[in-house]
Parts: sequence; structure tokens; C-alpha cells
Amino acid sequence: SGILELLVNPALFPLDEVIETNRGVVPGKVLRHSIMAIKPYLEVLKWKAYYENLDNDQVMYLFEPIDRWANDNPDLPGEVFRSFVHEIYEDDRLAHGQTTIHGKLVDLSQITCPLLNLVAEDDWIVPHAAAMRLSGLVGAEDVRTEVIPGPHVGIVMDPRTRYAWELMANFIKE
Repeated sequence: SGILELLVNPALFPLDEVIETNRGVVPGKVLRHSIMAIKPYLEVLKWKAYYENLDNDQVMYLFEPIDRWANDNPDLPGEVFRSFVHEIYEDDRLAHGQTTIHGKLVDLSQITCPLLNLVAEDDWIVPHAAAMRLSGLVGAEDVRTEVIPGPHVGIVMDPRTRYAWELMANFIKE
């Protein structure tokens, strides 16, 4: 669901054509601009906030790393991305234990180590419902799901959600 559902819709994102046109590669910038095209107003709001906060050191401190992260768009091998789209989104093979990696079947129910699933409440890239699904697919007895307020990258970058780092550190210590 969410934005990724749109990116795997052949009517909106002609994956085969993108790969063929770009000599077997899905350019990172094509993905970035496709995501931006879905909610272009977010880019406008980002620059508006930048301008309005030029004198706010805390906002400026966070702006640059988040903007760098959002624009660090490596190219993807086309066949890898195509396989990902088919396996994960179109056929839902990973969730059903039908995905293979290096010839071995991946069965999420075989994950028995403790699991901490951090879910961003306002994530439009990986929606809440999609992220919550992982908790029910693993075989671990100790599965903790923490819903953190904020958007996708905000749960680890926003100073108001610093407690998420403490949750992760405590989970690893345990």
C-alpha cells in the first residue's frame, strides 16, 4: 500500500520501459522524482520551512542531513528492482514464504530472535498497516511493536522522537 503501490502500478510507472530505456538500470533520480510527483506539495513545503527557519539553528541542523538523505538516490540494477516488485508487491511471495535468495527459501516464520518493529504513525511511504504486518509474519515469541509519532524518516531524525533511539538501544541490550 502507500506510495510504493503507485510505483509498482504499470499504468503509472512503466518499469519494463524504464529498465529498457536506461540500459538495464532504474535510475535513482527516476525513483526520487516519481515519489516527488505523487506529493509535489511536500517539496514546496520543505523549501517554505527552510526559508522560514533560516534563523533557527535547530531546524537548519536537521535540514541538511535529511535533505541529503532524501536526495541520495543510487541507481538500482533493473533486474533486481523488477524481481523485488514482482516478489514483494505483485505476488506477495515474501509474506507467503515463497521468496528465494541465493537458492534458499525465505520463511519469515523462521525468524525466532526477538524483534522490535518501529512503525512511523504518519508514514506515507511505508504506511502504518503495511509496517504492522511484519509483526504477525515472524515466528518470534518476543515481538514488540512501537508506534512512533511522525513520518517515515522523522521517527529517527526528529529530536522529539529521540526516545526511539533509547528504545532501540535498550532492546539490543536486552
